[in-house]
Amino acid sequence: MDTKTKVRKIFLLSSFLFFLSSCPEFKQSPFLDEFQKLKEEVSLLKVKYDDILIKLKNINSQLSYHEIKLQQNDVAYIIISDKGYTNLNSNFGIFFIRVEDIKPYANGYKLSLSIGNPYFIRFIDFKFSVEWGKEFSQFSEDNSNATKLLRSYEDWKKSLNKKDISFTEILDSGCWTRVEIILSPASKNELGHIALSNLSINKISMMMKKR
Repeated sequence: MDTKTKVRKIFLLSSFLFFLSSCPEFKQSPFLDEFQKLKEEVSLLKVKYDDILIKLKNINSQLSYHEIKLQQNDVAYIIISDKGYTNLNSNFGIFFIRVEDIKPYANGYKLSLSIGNPYFIRFIDFKFSVEWGKEFSQFSEDNSNATKLLRSYEDWKKSLNKKDISFTEILDSGCWTRVEIILSPASKNELGHIALSNLSINKISMMMKKR
């Protein structure tokens, strides 16, 4: 039964109960207590339904926000099997990110990335945030159960690992610079979601023009 059908049935039941409650004969009925309990259950269902709708709207807003950020290149989603490159914005412009290698390291993995600097400027002292964990695959299944979907999404968000990393490497102009990230703790099935964000550069270096 879809959500619209459930809402329609709740509305019809509420209307019917309201009609019965207006009848004098019904007020003297021995079923009055049962009616009051049923009325309370219907009210509770409506409250729960409204609460689920609000939470689902919040999820949709978050997903839309992530889609917008992805379009604006504020987040780079890393697919370790993809040898192409993606874009990532910073406070000084857009940079390129590509995967070079990934291998087990201690109780996690060491991810090697190359950062491409397309400018005629050297960038020094930079950092970004990394987020990793299992891939959220609930949207590929039956999503008719809103409560289950909401719980799955919230549990997935809580399960993600996050940390900020600072780098001493110099992003030379017009070059790829290799950096390494330690994803720990992490198992092999916790590499389905890797995202970089908040790329921030603190210093730049440019040559002085000779007079």
